[in-house]
Amino acid sequence: SKDLPPRTTSNMSAAWFGPTGSSQRDHTTPEFADLVVKASRLSYQYFQEYLGQDYGVHWTPAYAVSDDPPNPQAQQGSLSQRIADLYPESVQLEPQQHPFPRAYVRRRWTMQFEPAVYLNALMRDYRLAGGQVVVTEFENIDQILTLDAPVIVNCTGLGSKNLFGDEELQPAKGQLTLLLPQPEVNYMVMLGGPLYMLPRSDGIVLGGSREVGDWSLEPNPAVTERAINSFTEFFAGMA
Repeated sequence: SKDLPPRTTSNMSAAWFGPTGSSQRDHTTPEFADLVVKASRLSYQYFQEYLGQDYGVHWTPAYAVSDDPPNPQAQQGSLSQRIADLYPESVQLEPQQHPFPRAYVRRRWTMQFEPAVYLNALMRDYRLAGGQVVVTEFENIDQILTLDAPVIVNCTGLGSKNLFGDEELQPAKGQLTLLLPQPEVNYMVMLGGPLYMLPRSDGIVLGGSREVGDWSLEPNPAVTERAINSFTEFFAGMA
């Protein structure tokens, strides 16, 4: 990244543990799927040591709501099913067990991250350990290979498109809408479609948009309106 926290796209992410939407199904091989499952489990184990306020990592109950009954066969063999045990206490709730205006509700627990807290802590720990940050722009692989470093880790994100000539790589633009913080809201809601709401110390986050191929960083007013209207209607049904 050419920018450092708090000016990175990671600072603007929704940030919860869900490593299943990072690839295209028609490009996924069994070997790649196995690698994602292995990486997911290693990542899950790693973050157990960072739970708490210092790093902004904590467990949050998430409610997936729908008017349609669950279809277990649709998830058969999927990445989501293979790491389902990383979302503990997943249970289908009866109507009398929840207040939501939907016929079907599943609750599970997931790890959630406060991006500003976690990234600041990460930078702090790195510098305390003697690390240095040098911002440099690379135009090709040859420039990268001139680095005096024993190990080079590629975390260039969309920058990989030009650096490595990956013509198939394209952005998937997501947009978040932030409302004022509400401490009493301590749970996530997945409406489907795929809209979601999650609580953070800096505000209530509404999201769920995914515009593939859109390079613009400008917010789309229609996306904001859809998120606000959808959740306004949803919570009005609880009255």
